[in-house]
This record gives sequence, structure tokens and C-alpha cells, in this order.
Amino acid sequence: MPAQNFLNTLITQHAEDALTNHFEVIFNPINALKDQADYTSPLAIRVLTASIPAQTISTYEVPKRGRKFSRPSGLSEQSYEFSFTYRIDKNFNAYRMISDWMKVIQAPVTMAMSSDVSLNAIRTVVTVNAIDTLGNIRATWIMEGFFPKEQAAIEFDENSGDPLIISVTGDFLNIKYPLLAESSNISNIKLTPSNSTGSEEE
Repeated sequence: MPAQNFLNTLITQHAEDALTNHFEVIFNPINALKDQADYTSPLAIRVLTASIPAQTISTYEVPKRGRKFSRPSGLSEQSYEFSFTYRIDKNFNAYRMISDWMKVIQAPVTMAMSSDVSLNAIRTVVTVNAIDTLGNIRATWIMEGFFPKEQAAIEFDENSGDPLIISVTGDFLNIKYPLLAESSNISNIKLTPSNSTGSEEE
């Protein structure tokens, strides 16, 4: 087969690659913030990176005649931590909303804590969508029962004019890994301003 035909076949017979910068993060309504006058849902955050934890299965060793085999164990070593970084808007709206969310969970001065009996009290659902270059959703990860446990320190710098970027880390209760477009009827869903977290709010 000529080299050019081989390359054409190689390209056309393989699916396009998933791109690291084609994604969106969506936060379900946050009941802990419902009494905040300027809270809007979905929470508009300029997310730059999102880290989905590894999918893991715990194993144990079975020795047999000088060899060792592994089997799935009855314990879970799955991580239930989700982190993301975002660019802070000039009015610090998203930063303040996450800060208020954390203060509802645990007041930094009085240490008063909100009830965690209801899943909707301090927690929410976070959805991460992988999208293609046309804006179609191709895969979805859903993290249920998420709440933030750390919003990283802010560092101002007299010698830099770059935007402020900050990271947030939180825990969740359960993750669905992942819902693929072909098996979950989410293919060809277009992004709309109402569900995109990339909106620019000044």
C-alpha cells in the first residue's frame, strides 16, 4: 500500500482524539447559598482545569505453589476527591460564593456547622462534560454529594499582571464513571448559555 494511502486510511478509520481543553463543569443548585441575594444558578465559574479521580479496584494476593495471584478485594480504595482551578472575576463573585458556601458548612469563628443529614443541605451534584469541537457532549462524569473543603490561598504579586487563578478541592459521595454518549443518549446535545460554566461575568 502506498504511504499516502496508508496515512489516509490510518486517519479516516480512527476516531478523532478527545482534547484536554474541550470540557465544561456544571454545578447543580447549591441550597447552602439559596439565601444569598446575589447567588445565581448555575454558579458561573471560569473553570480552567478539572481533575477527575482515578477509577480503582482494591486487590489482595493469593499465594499458590510459589506464585502470587491477585483478586478483587471487598474493600474500596476509590478516591472521592474532586479538584478544579478557576480564574477569579474582577468582582470576586465566584470566590465569594464558594467562601460563603464553606462558611455555611463550618463557620470559621464560631465553628457552628450545618446539618449534613439531607444530601441537599450543604452538598450538590457536579457534572463534568467532555465535548467535541462542535460542542457536542461525548462523555459525562457525575459526582454526587460534593462540597468544598479547601479554597486555596490567593497570592497577589506587584510584578505580575496576570489573572488570579485559584484551586478548589472537595469531597463527594459517589461518582458515575463515565456516561458515554453512545450508551446514555447524550450525543449531539449542544451547549447553551444556560448550562455552560464558561460565561464571562464581570
